[in-house]
Amino acid sequence: MASMKNNQPVNPWYGVDSPWLQQTRQTLASLEHTLTARENATDRMVYNAWFKTDKNRRELDLYKNRILPLTKSALDVSTREYETGSIPFSQAIGSYTDWLKAKLAIAQKTKDLGISFAALETVVGTSL
Repeated sequence: MASMKNNQPVNPWYGVDSPWLQQTRQTLASLEHTLTARENATDRMVYNAWFKTDKNRRELDLYKNRILPLTKSALDVSTREYETGSIPFSQAIGSYTDWLKAKLAIAQKTKDLGISFAALETVVGTSL
């Protein structure tokens, strides 16, 4: 190979368009694209898991702080009305059923919150 002074090659960019080098560049570009796609997928998974967890937490707070007290007060009113004879037993038991359904919904929302929180921890990969 011809060289110039200081032992440097005459054509220093020889082999730049070699097939193996082009293949390596294509592989690198493909891997960079795959990395970007996986980072975006991870971001979406974290966002979805966080959204579900936050939604379940807000629903649980709604049931505990708003719906349960309202059903309890409706139950108290219907119990007093039943005791005075203003409403039939079926209406009083309906209010009691609604209160029990609210309690059951709270248990369901608590379960859903635990499941979604565990899913969030799984997606994030660490204990929160």
